[in-house]
Amino acid sequence: MKSTIGKRIGEANRPVQQDESSHGPEPLGARPLSEVLAQLDAATAGAADQRLRAAARRYLVALRSRPDHPDALHGLGQIAGRIGKASLAVQLMHAAIRSDPARLDFVGNLGNLYKGMGRFGPAIACYRQVLDAVPDSAVAHNNLGNLLQEQGDLDQAVESYRRALAIKADYADAWTNLGNTLQKQGQSEAAVAAFNKALELKPGFPAALMNLGSTLQQLGKAEQAVACLEQVLALQPNSTPAANKLQRIYLEQGRYREVLAVGRDVRQRSSANQMAAACEAFAHLALGDRARFEYLYGMAELPAKVMLEPPGDDLDLAGFNQALSAEILSHPSLKWIDDSYETSRRGFVYGLLDQKTPAVERFGGQLKAAIERFKAGLPVDPGHPFFGNIPDDTTINLWATVLNGGGYHPPHHHEGNWLSGVYYAKLPRPTAGEDHAGWIEFDGFTHLPGMAGQGNFVRRVEPREGLLVLFPSYFMHGTVAFSGDDTRISLAFDIAPL
Repeated sequence: MKSTIGKRIGEANRPVQQDESSHGPEPLGARPLSEVLAQLDAATAGAADQRLRAAARRYLVALRSRPDHPDALHGLGQIAGRIGKASLAVQLMHAAIRSDPARLDFVGNLGNLYKGMGRFGPAIACYRQVLDAVPDSAVAHNNLGNLLQEQGDLDQAVESYRRALAIKADYADAWTNLGNTLQKQGQSEAAVAAFNKALELKPGFPAALMNLGSTLQQLGKAEQAVACLEQVLALQPNSTPAANKLQRIYLEQGRYREVLAVGRDVRQRSSANQMAAACEAFAHLALGDRARFEYLYGMAELPAKVMLEPPGDDLDLAGFNQALSAEILSHPSLKWIDDSYETSRRGFVYGLLDQKTPAVERFGGQLKAAIERFKAGLPVDPGHPFFGNIPDDTTINLWATVLNGGGYHPPHHHEGNWLSGVYYAKLPRPTAGEDHAGWIEFDGFTHLPGMAGQGNFVRRVEPREGLLVLFPSYFMHGTVAFSGDDTRISLAFDIAPL
């Protein structure tokens, strides 16, 4: 029995790259399967990929003769996930598992789907279920490690990858993911060794090359980093992540016209690629084209600031924020990190919408309503990377951050999303002599050495309890450190197209 299950896991439960009561949480928004299939049929009919359309047709034909065909349901679920129909994919995956409960590969792939949706609680339940049945599944250990890494539990992620490698020492994916985690821990040289091991096992492996390039860049080895990324693009000319990373390095090196050339290439393939547009904007700024910069990255109206109303008559805003803060501080998923490499003295609660507590659930409703109002008021500009790509259907990934004195976030962006934001539930008491302490700071790329003269484009927003700040996910942002022994509690979120 064990060998049969292992075989079923093998090919179908493919590793994830850092891209019924017994089978995890209940499906989201369950609807009659016939309705799901009709909607998927319509969605795939317009898909550009002919092979994908043909596969969907085959699965749909199979389901007409056998409505509970497990492989057809699972295959359609994967197709739904690929075309951005996540809720359809979840229901189809659950239907496949109900049809054949022994297929642990289905359970693992459902976990991958939940992970991609930012639903970490259900994803962990799926991975744990696979590992309970097959503890020597290297793929399941690898996938669990990926999820733990995204949650910020880096030590446990490293342990999961090492377990995968103890089972399968030639597992290039696990070596690559281990390297990613070591790099996040500040162990850059160890990360380089892990990436090189992956490339020894799998020469030309794009994921290892790309992440090796990023790590070499952080080690100050820019030319070696460029060589890695250019090799990725030679192997995969349409690799947008590699092109975006290459743009960042070119920007740091002051190679502004090359930034623009790569950006044009990327945006011809994907007009919605916000990171390419952000790099382009600052290249235009450095080259003296301020008008183009302000069109792509202007901050006249963004970030947007919204004061939330209390979600009911039973609490005023201060009382609601106190309840929200208390739930976060007592949340069973709260994990503390004291890591001077990336930031310092902070705690995280991921997947807040998976483990809803009363105040968090009410906040989720307020947030969704605020985002819909924000979308409705946006101008439509087909040529703009943000205003020209306003999504109809979205998914929300919500997490909480707790910062103690000395805590801060370095400049970063939220790649792969459309809109990001933060809500302030609790703020520390002001400290005399600390201008802008705890403020959120939008500086684009003006923190880079080559952009030092462009600091007049830095914009800071002063936090207030009850304030919601919304901004395009490609806006580079961080926070100014604050001192003292008080605590700041905020809820951050990403909005991605479905």
